[in-house]
Amino acid sequence: MEDVIAREVIYGENPDGSQIEIIVEIGAPHPYKDSENEWVCASQVRGLSWQKHRIHGGSALQALCLSLQSVRWALNAFREDGGKLGYEIGQDDFDLDVVFGTGNLPERS
Repeated sequence: MEDVIAREVIYGENPDGSQIEIIVEIGAPHPYKDSENEWVCASQVRGLSWQKHRIHGGSALQALCLSLQSVRWALNAFREDGGKLGYEIGQDDFDLDVVFGTGNLPERS
């Protein structure tokens, strides 16, 4: 994938116990076909059946945020199907809420 701005290697364990390496990559957002109002951001989760996607948004920020959310969705779906995610083989310590945030903002004082 071109223009990778973020890359993470994690390890998965399928429900049958087999181990896999999962490589998450996020590309830099860029204008879609020289448009000023449409941006695209590529993301990829190698190791799962979910492959490279090009997510479109109305701004660079929106395309990037949607791309990150799609990666979270793919990893969460793997876990919901009985898979485990970890920073090392055999562990289940990859916390989606810590990595991607909970979506809850702290109260303002």
